[in-house]
Amino acid sequence: MGSSTARLETISLLNLQRNEINEKIKLFSASTSAGIFYLDLTGTATFDTGLIEALFTTEASFFDLEHGYKMSIHRDKLGSYFG
Repeated sequence: MGSSTARLETISLLNLQRNEINEKIKLFSASTSAGIFYLDLTGTATFDTGLIEALFTTEASFFDLEHGYKMSIHRDKLGSYFG
């Protein structure tokens, strides 16, 4: 069985903070296709640790869901990570 790799998009937090439309488009695209991306923190003076805590809380909530439900929304059934 062979392995495969996916190209991960790099999203700039600084450009998102600057409200740059192209960066928002990249974020939306990465979130709805591969479902994962690199977050570049270069140039950001401060970072909201509350955001990280919220992400971990959301992640924990997802993994606490019943396996059957998670499989019902699996990418293979939906055809994308959007939704």
